[in-house]
Amino acid sequence: MSRSIFWEIKKIKEKAVKNIFGVAGGASGGDIIFHEQCRKLDIKTGLFLPLPVEEYKKRSVADSGGDWIRRFNLLYSSLPVFFMPKNFEPFANSEEKLNVWQKNNLWQLDFCFQNGSENISLLALWDGKRADGSGGTEDMVNKIMAAGGEVKQIDPNSLGFL
Repeated sequence: MSRSIFWEIKKIKEKAVKNIFGVAGGASGGDIIFHEQCRKLDIKTGLFLPLPVEEYKKRSVADSGGDWIRRFNLLYSSLPVFFMPKNFEPFANSEEKLNVWQKNNLWQLDFCFQNGSENISLLALWDGKRADGSGGTEDMVNKIMAAGGEVKQIDPNSLGFL
């Protein structure tokens, strides 16, 4: 699995005309693997957390076991860490209440645009199913596509680990 992700990140890096910066959370699975593979390719990344670190680990890392916690802690201690502002409301005038994961997707996208990104590529480790819910991978894929970004999907079923 990591090998496929490595090669997709490498392709994105080779197409980049300016500096490249990886933006991802630290959830077990795709997020952590993304950061690790970027490190191998000498691509700087930031760990983007929408919740305080202990709550984030409990909700997005701990259920997957000890090695993921160790790997998260290594990233947390070695990468720049960005916390979503508590008052981040992307649609302040809207009646719609967004959950923390929906806000997180918009915050990460907003970060990219606010920091000069002209070309955004999303590498989505996703089976294409809608089961991940609001604020999940499908939500981010739709947001990137609506913003004119490129989406490269890797189906985890094709990697043989599910």
